[in-house]
Amino acid sequence: MQQTLIHGVVLAALAALVIAVLTRYAPFYAPSYLFWAGVILMVAGLASLVHPLRFLLIRTRRVATIAVLAGAAVSVCALFCPFRLVHADQRSALDRLMPDYHFREVHSVRVQASPALALRAMDEVTLEDLRVYRILMGARQLAVGRVPHFTGMERPLMATLTSGPFPQLAEEPGREVVLGGPVEFPGGKVMAVINVRAEDAGGGWTRLSTETRILGPNEVDARSFAHYWRMIYPGSAIIRQMWLNAAVSRIGRATRRR
Repeated sequence: MQQTLIHGVVLAALAALVIAVLTRYAPFYAPSYLFWAGVILMVAGLASLVHPLRFLLIRTRRVATIAVLAGAAVSVCALFCPFRLVHADQRSALDRLMPDYHFREVHSVRVQASPALALRAMDEVTLEDLRVYRILMGARQLAVGRVPHFTGMERPLMATLTSGPFPQLAEEPGREVVLGGPVEFPGGKVMAVINVRAEDAGGGWTRLSTETRILGPNEVDARSFAHYWRMIYPGSAIIRQMWLNAAVSRIGRATRRR
């Protein structure tokens, strides 16, 4: 009994540590986190049907079966969590272009630089600067039945977006750039808008942020995208946060050279 309690405490501590690290890159979004927690529990249960994973406290095949069923139930419930249409006050170019949205993702950092310099650094970040891009996008391509293929990794990410799926929609020079366009996904199509914004935080600091908003054209597409979004959210969040972090690193290197 005492050993089981110790194992439980250790597993809980490890889970808390993993969540703490992950939320640095992917802010907590309950439906997505619950979906992946269910998937992990289900996989652990399936593995334990072959050989019980005693270190995970799954000591019998009966417990393994319960883990599989519980994991599946949690994941399905997470995919079908309700969502709503949100209306934003019009305070930015992004607000004016997409005041209503179903899904939203926001990331930000503080950097010691002017807003103009911070935006320029975001323009210069390449896919090569995003260390996990190949892993995440490769997994995504495999998931939809495509062979992973990467080209133009040395090209700035912003230029890749604006010349491809997300043309520039608006700009406030030295302050905000907004990109957007239709996005196809397995099961439908939605409209996505992304901004990069730099706000003077005082004392020579800038708050650099990026926000993504997604709007389904109808209830069916919005609901289908909700399932897709909850599966891909962690990878999407990690890429965006690394984009910001890479811009901060570029500014830091430029400062040290001076």
